[in-house]
Amino acid sequence: MTSATRSITNDDFEIVYDDSGGDLPVVWLHGITEDRWSWQTVTEQLAAELRCIRIDFRGHGESSHGGPYDAVRLVSDLAAVIEATCTQPPVVVGHSLGGIVATIGAATGLTGPVVSIDQPLRLRPFSQLVQSSAPRLRDPVTYAEALMEEKIGLGMDRVPDPVFGELERKTRASDQEVILDIWKPMLDGDSDEISVADTALEQLLREINVPYLALHGQPVEDDYAQWVQTANRRATFECWEGSGHWLHLVDPDRFLRRLEQFVDEALR
Repeated sequence: MTSATRSITNDDFEIVYDDSGGDLPVVWLHGITEDRWSWQTVTEQLAAELRCIRIDFRGHGESSHGGPYDAVRLVSDLAAVIEATCTQPPVVVGHSLGGIVATIGAATGLTGPVVSIDQPLRLRPFSQLVQSSAPRLRDPVTYAEALMEEKIGLGMDRVPDPVFGELERKTRASDQEVILDIWKPMLDGDSDEISVADTALEQLLREINVPYLALHGQPVEDDYAQWVQTANRRATFECWEGSGHWLHLVDPDRFLRRLEQFVDEALR
């Protein structure tokens, strides 16, 4: 049975998470506009095996709203929940935005093994997509439709109902201020600033000293897989072609099998 608990981060934001299941802790980090319930399809099948700790980032779900929402503060949300729930660095699974937070957490020694779902560590291609929609995203009248169009382009329509309907509802109801603040570096950054961010992410990848699985459901740059594994020999890259950005919801059974294999191998 799932129960909600509350944790206060170091800057007085209330971060909501739930904690249920077995003994081995796995922390779940959702993507932008979503919340901890986005993992339900997956985690409900793991209660007997894993202890699932699902977080609402600030500005999402039941956690406090109020910016800024930069990566440093989102990592502090993760740190606060880990401190409150775990006696050692846990396995962390992050989707999209959650994958960035998990990657930073791994590089800084906060987490154990990490699964990052469809979150490239090169921001330029996605920043170009976001910038192409910037005027509509900034306009309250067109914001929700522009965001939905981006998500459909990333494959959200491959997620079966009723989960797709819930994702759409949360996208359309999302807090525009939160989304624009999280995406501010890509919306406002020029080419040089994006290059600096990409260099910083590469350095973070190099500093990770735990098993790291990058699962992708969409095409990436031709050299990306080799780049990941050259930057960090503990990293594994896999592309499940045709699955889209929400590969864990498109084929949850396959995802669960791969997660269980990864956790077993990483913790041997």
